[in-house]
Amino acid sequence: GTWSACSSPKTFTGLSEGTHTITVRQIDAAGNTGAEVTSSSWTIDTTAPSAPTISTSAQYQTTTTPTINYTRAEAGGTFQCKVDGDSYLPCGSPTAFTTTALSQGLHTFYVTHTDVSGNVSSAATYSFTVDTIAPSAPTITSSPSSGNSTSGSISFTGEAGGNFECRLDLGTWSACTSTKTFTGLSEGAHIISVRQTDAAGNTGNAATTSSWTIDVTGPGTPTISTSAAFQTTATPSINFTGAEAGGTFQCKIDSGSYSSCTSPY
Repeated sequence: GTWSACSSPKTFTGLSEGTHTITVRQIDAAGNTGAEVTSSSWTIDTTAPSAPTISTSAQYQTTTTPTINYTRAEAGGTFQCKVDGDSYLPCGSPTAFTTTALSQGLHTFYVTHTDVSGNVSSAATYSFTVDTIAPSAPTITSSPSSGNSTSGSISFTGEAGGNFECRLDLGTWSACTSTKTFTGLSEGAHIISVRQTDAAGNTGNAATTSSWTIDVTGPGTPTISTSAAFQTTATPSINFTGAEAGGTFQCKIDSGSYSSCTSPY
């Protein structure tokens, strides 16, 4: 700039942002001008940096002490962080902040950037839910019964949100919804299990149906123990036993219709 008379101390005001130096020289009483001396360069910065960029974006955190990552828009300076209504404190790192133990539920993280000139940015925020608790085992509302059907269905309820998985016996878990039906099943005893993974990714314990048995093979022919070729009564009693335990019997005479019966008939 232009030289002008000054005395010490000399103050310049209304300076623009950027780098500046001040130069001073002396003119003695005889009019001789001496050598110049220049101050060290200094920078005026009155503009706050942009808010940091938070790169952590997961809606759910399955730890009570999540680490939140962020980057700065301007080199240098310091960061201050807080969670919810806490006071701002130094973050301890220019790229990440690990919270203290948080309660289950919704939380908001805030981070600001203070540049080397002391200008403070606006806060960047990140809201998330801490959920470290696995859902309870689903409640089974209906399950198969033993019989001759080669299908089995299970109905169930669970925690709101999340996903369910089902499996037959010791088979592979696969996604399912209520009601889930398994078809083409083999003879024998079976169970169906169901479990839930909540929206945060926590997988709970499985609920399992009672064992039921599929039986599509007919029993053997009953054995009739009454063998007399002649009956001397018009209402004879005929004794028989089944080839397998349990079940019911049906009997008929000649070309009549079958009806329920027990031994003796």
